[in-house]
Amino acid sequence: MYKDKITLTTKETAEYLGVSVSSLVRRRLDGLRASYMPSPPFIKAGRTIRYPIWMPG
Repeated sequence: MYKDKITLTTKETAEYLGVSVSSLVRRRLDGLRASYMPSPPFIKAGRTIRYPIWMPG
């Protein structure tokens, strides 16, 4: 499905992980608080957020 992509949008990442967009945004904004799940690694370029896809080669 995402085979030709290098990064995913927040919506695509949420769909891929099976979580809501708001949950993914909350994880990113909350950082590493002990009571929250950490966010997947992301890249921020200006206002754009992208999540890299790490696929075995």
